[in-house]
Formats: sequence, C-alpha cells, structure tokens
Amino acid sequence: MVDRILTGENPLRVWRQYRNLSLKQLAEKSGIGLSYISELERSLKNGPGRVWVKLARALNVTVDDILPDEES
Repeated sequence: MVDRILTGENPLRVWRQYRNLSLKQLAEKSGIGLSYISELERSLKNGPGRVWVKLARALNVTVDDILPDEES
C-alpha cells in the first residue's frame, strides 16, 4: 500500500481499495457522487476541503492520508 502511494498512485484510490470498497460503496458511505470520486481518483478535479473531509471520514483516515501529492 505504501509503495503504491510512494510510486505516485492516487492515495484516495489506494485507501478505497485497501478498505475493499467499490466506488459506489464509497459514494454511498461519504455522500459524494460516484463520478465525482472517480474524477478525484484520476486527478481530473481537486475538490474542496469539505469533500476530502467526507471521504476521509468514510475511509477512517485523515485528510492528509488521501490528498494527492501536489506535484502530481
């Protein structure tokens, strides 16, 4: 898991898969739209802080754990 994040894979996707959640399940658990989460995972959108807070809570991690690297 750490290796995946360190090699540049999107941390949100890594944590979602680590928690064994589908995009749909994370969407339901967080209240964030499935397509929006997909866009965040593919770094097509950045998303406001409140979205990251909801996702972090749904994954039981800190926001810092799932934010993509700013250099990506």
